[in-house]
Amino acid sequence: MRIAILSHHTCPLVAMGRARVGGMNAYLRGMCSALARWGMEVNLFTCAHDAPHEAVGLSPGVRVEHIPLGYPPTDAQGLLASINAFWQGVLRSASGRFRVVHAHYWTSGLAGLRLAEAWGVPLVVTFHTTALAKRLFLDSHTEPASRLRAERLLAQRAQGITASSTHEVALLTQGYGADPHRILLAPPGVDLEHFRPGDREGGRRLFRLPDVPLVLAVGRPDPIKRFPLLIDALAHMEEGHLAIAGEHDGVLRGLAQRLGVEHRLHLLGPVPVHVMPHLYSAADLVVVPSTYESFGMVALEGMACGRPVVASRVGGLAGLVAHGQTGYLVERACPRAYAFRMETLLGSPTLRQAMGERALQRARLFSWDAWAVRVVSWYQGLAG
Repeated sequence: MRIAILSHHTCPLVAMGRARVGGMNAYLRGMCSALARWGMEVNLFTCAHDAPHEAVGLSPGVRVEHIPLGYPPTDAQGLLASINAFWQGVLRSASGRFRVVHAHYWTSGLAGLRLAEAWGVPLVVTFHTTALAKRLFLDSHTEPASRLRAERLLAQRAQGITASSTHEVALLTQGYGADPHRILLAPPGVDLEHFRPGDREGGRRLFRLPDVPLVLAVGRPDPIKRFPLLIDALAHMEEGHLAIAGEHDGVLRGLAQRLGVEHRLHLLGPVPVHVMPHLYSAADLVVVPSTYESFGMVALEGMACGRPVVASRVGGLAGLVAHGQTGYLVERACPRAYAFRMETLLGSPTLRQAMGERALQRARLFSWDAWAVRVVSWYQGLAG
């Protein structure tokens, strides 16, 4: 069974933590490899780019085709032109017959509508994040109304939607009018062979991190990730250092300098996925302070490496992190609240170890193969 995977927004082979590279890339790598293991013939179509690829590629059975467009522009007119050029480029380059089109993010969804119609096959959409979520949880109206309209159209016209959490299902049904019977709740997985507990000291040597209590945050530079809050929290902590993996400008360093904690902040830049387990293992705990996450891939990867997680009680994170068991959930965007939870764990090795062991056990419930079993069966039902 041949599946066309569309990723107009970003190439999943680019190193994590760059401006438009985040959890969706990890999701695409994991799902494509899992589908191939389960006998699907996967063609992943994405835009060509100049960024270097990861050293670790995708599984055999996954073919990546770069449509020569470059990264999509951000202005509305240019973005629409890019979407049109993308689906037309896919139509020209694709050979053979596909049974399902699976589009990721709303721009891919619009391209998918045209391709699914041209090929006479069902369209599946995974949104990852939505303009509605950003408006509700980021209190921001920077997302254009045209994106809201496009996402509502996709939610109502796609033959299938995959959602990562019950919270995302509620958002799509109540906010966009999606038919709940066309939504498959399929939490993503984690590569348990790759992300697993490792040597703490070896990880610190690899990244040149000091032998001090250490908190790790991972993500791209996006206001929804709320990294400045962590710098404020660090200033309220008597001890501990903070490492942030991802491509960040001078804003975080400048804030740390103003608060007098620059010597306790380590900005690591984008980190290749093949060494991320070493980074998680180097940390004492992982923190995810996001305003909203439809699931929380960073939290799951950290848990799979045996690290407790301190996260905001929002979206998929609220169901992923077991409060008081595998870490802590923080109710408010309060630096002191995050500082208190992080210091509690940093100051108690016994508690940290117990929570880390329970986090690892919980992470083992989330495998990409379990995801693939559900999704492959669903594809087959949609394709008829």
